[in-house]
Amino acid sequence: MADIADDCMGTVGSMADGSNNFGGRAAQPRWRIALLLAGMLVFVACGVSDAGESGPTTTLHPDDQAIADGFFALCNDGGYSDNVEFDKTCSGGDGVDRWLADYGECSDGTVIEMAATSICPSGTRFVGRLPADFDPDVASASTTTQAPTTTTSTTTTTSIPAEPSAPIEQALVALEALTVADPDLQRPSYERDQYDNGGWADVDGDCLNTRHELLLAYSLDEPVLDGCRVISGRWVDPYTGDTLTTADVATIDHLVPLAEAHRSGSWRWDNATKNAFANDETPGMLLVVAGEVNQSKADKSPDQWLPPDPAAHCQYAIDWINTKARYNLTITGAESGALDRALDTCTTSTVLRPRAETPAANVVVTTPTTTTTTTIAASAGAGVVGLLSCDKRAEVVVIANTGGAEVSLSGYVLHDEGRKHEVSLGQFGSLQPGQQLAIVTGDTATAAQGRVVWKRQNVWNNDGDIANLIAPDGSFTVTGC
Repeated sequence: MADIADDCMGTVGSMADGSNNFGGRAAQPRWRIALLLAGMLVFVACGVSDAGESGPTTTLHPDDQAIADGFFALCNDGGYSDNVEFDKTCSGGDGVDRWLADYGECSDGTVIEMAATSICPSGTRFVGRLPADFDPDVASASTTTQAPTTTTSTTTTTSIPAEPSAPIEQALVALEALTVADPDLQRPSYERDQYDNGGWADVDGDCLNTRHELLLAYSLDEPVLDGCRVISGRWVDPYTGDTLTTADVATIDHLVPLAEAHRSGSWRWDNATKNAFANDETPGMLLVVAGEVNQSKADKSPDQWLPPDPAAHCQYAIDWINTKARYNLTITGAESGALDRALDTCTTSTVLRPRAETPAANVVVTTPTTTTTTTIAASAGAGVVGLLSCDKRAEVVVIANTGGAEVSLSGYVLHDEGRKHEVSLGQFGSLQPGQQLAIVTGDTATAAQGRVVWKRQNVWNNDGDIANLIAPDGSFTVTGC
């Protein structure tokens, strides 16, 4: 009888091996079922012939065998599927009949119930089922912080979605702790090259720069690459809910714009820290959004711009606060009020990204080189007023009198390209020989010695602009911004 039992077990084992060979994404489900049933019959036969010596023989339920083989859904056509893309499970089998496990996991660690209505958070993708015996209550308990002891052990835990109130409360506390201050008027001008060194960095040296790393990571479908570049995929713009399918319409938005960070204190950092900030892939800092939305936002703070979709305001405010807190950047009073109002839109039903537990950023502050105002060599003769510079991001235009006599600014007009904005400069008095005058705009514009406010509204186009200075006699000078 022992020989017969061995022969039976060998037969069943070979059939089980064969079933694995037929497995692949429910390609031949009827073959699988036939093999499984045949295996069950062999087990029964062996059990009858050997019942007197070895007792009753048990067989695996087909679902249990399927789970063991790596499948996690029974399709409506009777086959099993192991497709790791949640929305494509059983796509060739007329949908899911039932799930073989109750829970699945998203790429950010979020756990979802395996139901037809389940979806992963925006910007993440489904990566597979969790074991059939997974218990979310046990997983939740395993993440509870224990009092420190002298015993060291290694524990594997599974992330579960945080209660919506947790990141909201954390953001409110962090908002209260941020320093409220106006931008330093003595800060140096913003220069983007100090932050991105001419473009996105390839931080890990894998040939994909930060832009393409993010396009690859956040695509909800398998992205298409051309060498080291992502050329297509499927992304959902978190600001509008619109779907993007080609990389040429998808841009990467710095949630806290580089120029805004500069105004908030990053001007003090060394260039390495600025570059690290510009390429920081911490969730919530860099997002895939449509180009036109990115342009409309430009370098505005939340009191000047919020996502077009009101449902996005809550997450946007949380991410903004977390970024500023992590990098110890300041906020203005108006910015603080806008963030507080955005957090008021959060509800218990708001779907939030789990908070990334990341350490404070490694910020290196340098002692800025003392900046001296360029001395204008005044020539002999009549005064001459002209444009020295235009900084579109800092919203500053500088004019100077390069002549040898005082010049009244009465009759001088400054305007942008297309003359959408213009101002008469007579209100600012006159310029002495060699004297400069900075004319500032923007929501945070503040007057100081040698610095006057034109209007508290952005004037200069971040995509490129031209400053025009018209003299009383109709002559003019121009400079690019």
